[in-house]
Amino acid sequence: MFIGASILPIITTTQTVAGGFSVDATLNMGGANYLGPVSDINRGMLQTNIGQGDVTYTGGFGISALAKLGATGGYTSTPTGSGIVSFSINAGLGLPAGDAPVNASLGVSNTFILKDFRK
Repeated sequence: MFIGASILPIITTTQTVAGGFSVDATLNMGGANYLGPVSDINRGMLQTNIGQGDVTYTGGFGISALAKLGATGGYTSTPTGSGIVSFSINAGLGLPAGDAPVNASLGVSNTFILKDFRK
């Protein structure tokens, strides 16, 4: 019986270490695709830990002059050996990198589950 999917929310927090320039407050809309078998999907996949090797690599690019439009992509390794590929569109407020109306960053992140409303 597969019980991995649910409409109940999960609250997470993500800590990112990145290089580049990206100062913004944005609304991100996008999606993710798991590259492995559907039977492997579970709610715990939302949590990543660099110390355990399941890290998220991210890259983003935006055009900003107070208003920001951009895109962010990512890849998350998982314990199953398959990964999760994500992509989102960003819209909101941002600061440009100096005179050029752009910003960009590359980094890694950990995501921790704060509250799973299914439990």
